[in-house]
Amino acid sequence: PATQTVEFGKLITKPGDPTKEDYMFAGWYDNRECSGTAWDFDHNTVVENKTLYAKWDYSIKVTASASEHGTISPMEPQVFTG
Repeated sequence: PATQTVEFGKLITKPGDPTKEDYMFAGWYDNRECSGTAWDFDHNTVVENKTLYAKWDYSIKVTASASEHGTISPMEPQVFTG
């Protein structure tokens, strides 16, 4: 996302969610470890220079088919993160 210039005490405009192959975007955080609570763009204001970090969860998409008496019925894909 592009750098934003924000006045003291104002809100940051939420950027669009980024994408990364094999990962699910899990929010923006104000620390490199992406620990604690995600940045709240509706309430957290800027009071100093701030860098936000994207948190990523590894994901696996599983698609399976069930077969009963030779009939194959597709199931909805499921995503697992960790």
